[in-house]
Amino acid sequence: MIFRMLAALAEFERDLISERAKGALAHMKSQGRRVGEVPMGFRLADDGLHPVEDPVEQETLRVIRVLRSSRKTWAQIAEEMNRMGLFTKKGRPWSWRTAQKAA
Repeated sequence: MIFRMLAALAEFERDLISERAKGALAHMKSQGRRVGEVPMGFRLADDGLHPVEDPVEQETLRVIRVLRSSRKTWAQIAEEMNRMGLFTKKGRPWSWRTAQKAA
């Protein structure tokens, strides 16, 4: 009985945290504030709010698309990107997941 009571309280607390987080994100969006990471191929403009194209990252995305159109797997694409000396948005080596996510 005690275990079920603790489980119910934990579930209730998790729901409260979720509601608060969703509310905070909705409030930030309503104020025009940026929420989340800037996607690959873009950077923030000088105002810190709006994304603008980043030519270097756009070229990296083009390379990924070309490699993918040549029927390479995501792992092969990641290996090729690392061999070419191209890095992810965070400056790290490519993995098959980051290549797939970027495309």
